[in-house]
Formats: sequence, structure tokens, C-alpha cells
Amino acid sequence: MYFSVKTRQLLAGLCLLTLVACGDNSTNSEPETRTPPEVPNLQTYQPDTDFFQQTVQKVVQTTNGYQLAQTVVTGTVDPLFMLPNLYLQFYTGAGGTDAEFSNGMWEWTYSYSYGGESVEIRRTVAESANQYTWAVYISYSGTQGPSFDNYKLMEVTTSAEGDVGTWNLYPFETESDETILSMDWDYSDENNQEANYLFSDEEGVEQFDIAYSNQDADFSILIESSDSDPILVNWNEDTNEGLIESEGETLCWDSTLNDVACS
Repeated sequence: MYFSVKTRQLLAGLCLLTLVACGDNSTNSEPETRTPPEVPNLQTYQPDTDFFQQTVQKVVQTTNGYQLAQTVVTGTVDPLFMLPNLYLQFYTGAGGTDAEFSNGMWEWTYSYSYGGESVEIRRTVAESANQYTWAVYISYSGTQGPSFDNYKLMEVTTSAEGDVGTWNLYPFETESDETILSMDWDYSDENNQEANYLFSDEEGVEQFDIAYSNQDADFSILIESSDSDPILVNWNEDTNEGLIESEGETLCWDSTLNDVACS
């Protein structure tokens, strides 16, 4: 795994603290005539893998291709986004607090202390050149792990519309400029969407590089990792047909998810 158990435990513990903290001890300001920009939903820009959640309902002969693709997507791609989604708790958690506007920047802040644990989260957004730059900073002291003082946990740069952008996550165990996830997306055309996800370990060593795209009903995921050959999965949500290329072999399936000769 590209995250240690210690990091996952620390994040989970802090998420519980911040979920309890939402709305408590927030920084309030006088009403502003201007309105802060809408917070982009970063989960929107993750791969849509719902196709592989289905179970085979028809009488089938052999489904080696589909089952292999299902295993790859649900066993590799989906778990990679579990911890980034924990990070999103910090990103969205300040939504229950009031925003302050100062020096061209919006800021949401909330803090919480309980049982020797103290957390403060700041979310900021600045506008420049028709784009927004969001950032989340954390200060923490307690017994669950190392202390942080205004450490930048993530940074998101989006177009004004939010359909094109970059999302960077930083490691939690030590303060670092190395990213553990760098994500670029272009969803400017709702029928032609592309994204790239670069996952690294906490030392900045690349572990997975995932390219994702969909054009209308056609979807594609290319997985490249540091210790195995590339894997390509293509599928069509209208026809249910698809293929997987792995270790020099291509397996195809038809609309019933049965194996079929590749054309």
C-alpha cells in the first residue's frame, strides 16, 4: 500500500474529531455582501466504476475477461481512492462555518479540543486569472501522532467553472512538499472526460499512474504501476461489452459478460 497503517489510523482519528467539531468554535464574521465561490465536489472527478459493481445475472459459460477486469478495478482502482476520500473530510468539513473575506481570500476555520486532542482546520480560496486555488491547512497536537502547525494538507486549483483542475495531496506523517496524489482532470465536455491520477508513497516514490477517460458510453482505465505490467480496461455501459489487456493477453466479453473472441 502507498499509505502506512499509522497514517490511516491518524487520519481516521482526526476525521472523527473534525466531524464532531463541525459548527463548534468556528470563526464568525460580519455579514459579507459578496459570496464565496462554490466548493468543487472532488468526488465528481474520480473514476466512475459502477459498471463493475454489477453481478452476473444471466446464465453464463465463461466470464474470465469480465471477472478479471472486475477484480482489477474493484481490487486496485477503488481502494486507491479510499484514503483520499478521508482527506475530503477535512476539505468539506468547514462547510458548517462562516467564511471570512480578507486580502482577496476567503477563509473558513474551525477548531476543536477534547481529551488532550486539539485540531484546527483552515480552508482557503483565492481567485486569480479566472481560476480558484483552494488549500486546506491543519494544526494538530495530541496523542494520535505527530504535531502539525498550519501544515498544508491539500491544494486544489480549478477553473472558475470547476470543470478543469488539479488536486494535490500531501503526506500526513511528516511535513513534506512531496505529493502522495496528484490528480489532473478535464471535464469541460460532459461527453468527453479525461483525468490522470499519480499515486506516490510517503517518500514521493511513484506507485501507480492511472489514466481514465470516457466518451459518451465508452470508458477506459489504464493502470501503470511500479512493479507490474500495464493493464488496460475498456467497456461500454450501453452494450455491456468490453475488454482487458494484461501481460500481453487480451480478453473480451460480450453483452452478456461472457467471454468472446476479440475482433
